Amino acid sequence: MAAQRSRFVKKIFEWTVGVCSVVAILVVLSPLFMEDKRPRRTTELARLKQLGTALNIYLSDNNDRFPPDMSCARGAFRSSPKLVGDGTILDSRNGVSHEWLGNGSLALQDADRVKNPYRTVMLFDSAPRKDHDHARRVLVNTDTSARILTESGFQATIVNDWVIPENKP
Repeated sequence: MAAQRSRFVKKIFEWTVGVCSVVAILVVLSPLFMEDKRPRRTTELARLKQLGTALNIYLSDNNDRFPPDMSCARGAFRSSPKLVGDGTILDSRNGVSHEWLGNGSLALQDADRVKNPYRTVMLFDSAPRKDHDHARRVLVNTDTSARILTESGFQATIVNDWVIPENKP
C-alpha cells in the first residue's frame, strides 16, 4: 500500500511539474501572442505628424500654396516625392484601407487664408480603427498638430473644423 501511495504522489508531482512548465513557457511567450495597440497608435500619430510637417515644407517651397491635389496624401505629394522619402509614410495602417485622405478644399489655397490653422483639418485616416472596442481616427491640422479622436469626435470635428478659406479681396 505504501509503494502504491508513493507512486501516486510521484505521478502527482510529475503532473504538477509538467503543468507548471507549460504555464511558465506560456507566460514567457505571451507578449508574442498579444497585440499591443498603443505602439501602433503612437506610430500612426507620428507618421501623420511627419506628413503634416512635410506639407508645411511644401508650403514654404511653393509660395505658401497648398498642393493642387489635396484629396489624399499620395496626391498631395505627387509633385514633390522627395519630401516623403520612400513613400512608406503615405500609407495608413488602420487595417481597413491604408490611405490618408485630405481636405480637398485646401487645394491651391494660400496658407494665410486659413483662419484657424490649429483647428483646420489637413489630413486624416480614411477609416476608423478598432481600439479597445472604440472606433478611433487619427488626424492632423494645418499647424501640424496631430490628434486621435473617437469616431463621434472625428465626425464633430469634420463638421465644425472643416476649413472654408476666408475670402480676401
